[in-house]
Amino acid sequence: MSLTPEMTAAVGGMTVSLFTAVRLTYPTFTLCLLDGAGRLTFAGDTFLGTDETYGALIGLENIKDGGQDQAPRGRIVLNPPTNAALAALANPTAQGGTVEIWEGCFDVATGLVVPDPDLAFFGQVDQPVYSPLSRNLSIDCTSSLELFFAVEEGVRLTDSHHQSVWPGERGLEHQTAIRATLPWGAEVARPVTQAAIRRALSLVRTAV
Repeated sequence: MSLTPEMTAAVGGMTVSLFTAVRLTYPTFTLCLLDGAGRLTFAGDTFLGTDETYGALIGLENIKDGGQDQAPRGRIVLNPPTNAALAALANPTAQGGTVEIWEGCFDVATGLVVPDPDLAFFGQVDQPVYSPLSRNLSIDCTSSLELFFAVEEGVRLTDSHHQSVWPGERGLEHQTAIRATLPWGAEVARPVTQAAIRRALSLVRTAV
């Protein structure tokens, strides 16, 4: 966590008022919640302890840094008050929506946020999971770094994709099926040795 001088001073004081804030940006609405009661304004939005339409933030779980082959991940737990709210929050079109999680301080006397809260997580909505017994909705989130693990997503050995990369190159125009792994791209010319030529000629004579 990287703290501003103002936050460092606030944390080092006798009384510390900490908060966690979450902003979910969906295709049709934006949800801004705090981890407790109250109202705080920063980052261009007002964050509430409870949203009248979509409910409250129950908790944050399993925020991990990731590893060599996995991007950082986290989980947000909400408590939608109605079936309509649940349907909106779990809508498949929300996948890929922006997720932001801040850690910060605020002045109890003035209600103002100490500049500037630390953006602890920035990513996107991955998959919602609903628990009927508790009526809680868990939203798995993945860091925006996940996109670096999908650099070849959508690449296919088809004429349409091939020409989208190399317009006018029709090497796959009449290809109907591929049952082997093919070398892709230009290869450096390999030297032909006398031994290789003799082996090739022996194979031809054997076949004849």
